[in-house]
Amino acid sequence: MARVFEAIYREKYLGKDKSNVLKYELATTIFHDEIPRHMLTPVMHKVGQLDDVLCDVGVVDDGKDQILISAYTKTQQPSYYASDFIANISAKLYNALRRK
Repeated sequence: MARVFEAIYREKYLGKDKSNVLKYELATTIFHDEIPRHMLTPVMHKVGQLDDVLCDVGVVDDGKDQILISAYTKTQQPSYYASDFIANISAKLYNALRRK
């Protein structure tokens, strides 16, 4: 998924026009619980859930840096536990990797 997101972001996946539409749709999704939860900047992402697996893959773009985050979890805990984990680790990764 990370390679797919990089190709979409760099407009090499479907061409420029369709990539721009896809980036817009991925950035304006109704799901804001995982990677975007603690972000103050746009996040182009796709979340997925199946049984005890929760994942989110996305690009955080603050205008200076574009940081690709891919998080997959598997746990017997309730889904909010995995959601909180992805949100918190994503914020830590973004803050550690971005230029200040």
